[in-house]
Amino acid sequence: MAKKKEVRRKYKFPDSWLVTLCNRVVVFILRDILEFAEYGVTAPTVTAYTGEINDFEDCPSDIELAGKQALQTEEKNGSVETLKTGIRSAMARVITIFFEGSAIFNSFGTKGLSSMTDSELLKCGRRVVRVASEYLADLSGTGITALLLTGLTNKCDNLELKIAEQEAAIANRDIATEDRIEMGNAIYDKLMYYCGFGQAIWVETDEAKYNDYVIYNSSGGLVNPIEMLIAASATQNIINKLYTADAIFVITNLGTVKLMFGFCVDASSAVVVGVGILAGETKTVTAAELGGFTAFEFLNCTNSSVSDEGKFKIKLP
Repeated sequence: MAKKKEVRRKYKFPDSWLVTLCNRVVVFILRDILEFAEYGVTAPTVTAYTGEINDFEDCPSDIELAGKQALQTEEKNGSVETLKTGIRSAMARVITIFFEGSAIFNSFGTKGLSSMTDSELLKCGRRVVRVASEYLADLSGTGITALLLTGLTNKCDNLELKIAEQEAAIANRDIATEDRIEMGNAIYDKLMYYCGFGQAIWVETDEAKYNDYVIYNSSGGLVNPIEMLIAASATQNIINKLYTADAIFVITNLGTVKLMFGFCVDASSAVVVGVGILAGETKTVTAAELGGFTAFEFLNCTNSSVSDEGKFKIKLP
């Protein structure tokens, strides 16, 4: 069976801006619904499209899914340390009866405990229970009892559960990300169709209405400035695209806190090298000033305030 082709986003700007563009064009289509009827677009068509936009907006973002994955990882790591502590506690008792390096001691297989993978640690924990159970009579008086081994078994079971939950969180994130990309591509495709219809309707009769349906300029950049909110202590991706050094960006800080803008290695990395813009300030900067543009295609904004939301507007080349 052929491997499924990787799903890629057809647009280079954030999902939040796609929703804004779609909702804005919906308003224009409803205004021009009589003209759009010639292209098979009716009020019910627009209602259905609006529903698709809302469903897409309601999808969990990757930030939310990454948070759930991180939580499961933290819980799994906690179970790892708990099991290691339990194994060390048991072996501290075992060594009083079976000296280190003896055949029986070695059969517990705890050498290199600290560097074991999760699966290796789980096997080790269960092995310690089995071997200790076999020599339980010899270990009497050390504190190793059936009850202690039951507790160690419970620690193994808990780690096994947390590993499964972490794997599920990773898989759910991958599936949800793919679903979100496919949904975004679907409403983006329709946006392009509808904008094409709108341009065809008004190209010779009304320039203003024609421009309402223009998303990209002749050089491929977005025509209208993007306005975005950014939560406290957060990083927001603006666009992922490679630019030349002299590409011009006009950025206005519409909020009350300083924001940092710059190119980063991925969509979630905080801006370290770039341009800082104070509250109420507008700057015209080049891609070169935003740093890393030759290696990185992710233009991000970082809000370092721990309490205040930020807001900005950016005109892309």
